[in-house]
Amino acid sequence: MNERERRAATAAPGSIASEAVPQILEHEPSSHPHTARFLVVYVLLAAAALGVIGLALHTATTVKPAPRVAVKHAWHPAGTTTFALAKSIAHHYTALQPAGFEVQGAPRITAERPAKIGLAALQIPTGQVMAQVAVLPTDVIYQLCGHGRECSLVEPPSVRRELRLRRLTLQLAVDTFSAAKPPKHVLISLPALPGRLWLVVYSRDEFNDKTLAKTHALLGRMTRAKHQRKRDLALLTGLTDGHVFSLTQQAVNEDQQVIFVLDSRACMDSACPGKD
Repeated sequence: MNERERRAATAAPGSIASEAVPQILEHEPSSHPHTARFLVVYVLLAAAALGVIGLALHTATTVKPAPRVAVKHAWHPAGTTTFALAKSIAHHYTALQPAGFEVQGAPRITAERPAKIGLAALQIPTGQVMAQVAVLPTDVIYQLCGHGRECSLVEPPSVRRELRLRRLTLQLAVDTFSAAKPPKHVLISLPALPGRLWLVVYSRDEFNDKTLAKTHALLGRMTRAKHQRKRDLALLTGLTDGHVFSLTQQAVNEDQQVIFVLDSRACMDSACPGKD
């Protein structure tokens, strides 16, 4: 037996040769095979989180909040009584200063009770006869006072001013009739020529709730429009025609109250044909 064979024979059974150890160590599997994968996933998640935070900061610093939308509140007269509401309406339209009347400004509007002038009734022509209309204590009288003598208008009459007067008187009427306890009649004293009295007379019986709503819509359109539509002008004329009168004489009843005897007028401004 040569030297090599003798060494192999004397080696302990089951022992591992020293030359084979390094090769086995090189192929021994790691005790944490997924550590590298987890590190990659963590890096990706961290990058995504940083991206989300950066986007949120950019949005918060660059995007401006939406502007608040202005809320328009509809105007309503204030007061607990019919006359208090009428005073509120008169004050509102005087302060509103509707344009188109005079260079000096719009007419001043005041509200009065019929009792202040002792008015008890109106005699109004209806065809060939005179109808007597009782004026109730709860009825309202508005006075439109211009800047001339005896509340007359200073500027020359015009078609435009006629339309303004019709719109204003109708607005006063429908606002008053829209109250919870509306009056029976609304009387409006126009800015007449000195020594004259012209009245516009509206009755609540002419305006049911549907008509009031349509009239409010009409007046709103005409207020906003730069150019009036022919249809709206026709509606305005239809609602205001036949409501204008001039005072021809005054009578006194047995209670010493005044009765106005009226005659029809064709228009509300001073420039209109017929008797004034």
